Amino acid sequence: MKANLAVQGPLLVVTDLMGTTLREDGAVLPAYRTAFAECAIPFTEQELANWSGARKLSLFTEFAMRRYPADEAPKIAATQVSAQGVIADVPRTS
Repeated sequence: MKANLAVQGPLLVVTDLMGTTLREDGAVLPAYRTAFAECAIPFTEQELANWSGARKLSLFTEFAMRRYPADEAPKIAATQVSAQGVIADVPRTS
């Protein structure tokens, strides 16, 4: 007796297309500046430059821990990364 196995595709695919198939046209840094200002998180431009290419959630969590307790920082980071819509508002390259 053969087992009837259906081939299924992936349930979730996560990609980081920024700079590959999407032009960011400088949208990322202003989004960080806005989010950091809204949350009163201290930063310097050099620090942001040093994190270039890092995962947005990781970067924001690291910076948020400067101002908020370690158990709150990840929640604040996730909320701000979603709220800023950095990826959603970036135009596609042709």
